[in-house]
Amino acid sequence: MSVAFFPFSARDAMRIRLQESQRVEMGIDSTAGLTMAQALDLEQGAAWTAREVRQGAVGRILCCAGFREIFTGRQGLAWAMLADGLSATQLLSVTRFARARIAASPLRRIECLTADRAPERQWAELVGMRFNTLLHAYGAASETVCLYERVKG
Repeated sequence: MSVAFFPFSARDAMRIRLQESQRVEMGIDSTAGLTMAQALDLEQGAAWTAREVRQGAVGRILCCAGFREIFTGRQGLAWAMLADGLSATQLLSVTRFARARIAASPLRRIECLTADRAPERQWAELVGMRFNTLLHAYGAASETVCLYERVKG
């Protein structure tokens, strides 16, 4: 079994079976799935989809991730949706790919927001992001979230 990476499609975001910890983010319940408008919005920027490959057949979606440019050519917001039930090998492949994409991005600043939970914070650091600060009372549920960043020179 291996992992293959493809250009992101809005349909992928609507089909991924999210891991439990991402089903409610910033007070928004995503168990009903994204709307097509929300999924299409994610196509605006560099993005990819990781899929499981078994015996040459492309299978389930493992991850959808990318960057949404906030200020064109200068600053972006990284996002990721990870599937439920990833094996350690699959997670390692996805993490290495995401880290390489973040490192290679020409954007001077990339930031991401994570829940204030260990797995999300650890993954942000593994993909090359550095903790900046806590944001209190953030989002629809007024949660505490973590701001991570990667700033080039």
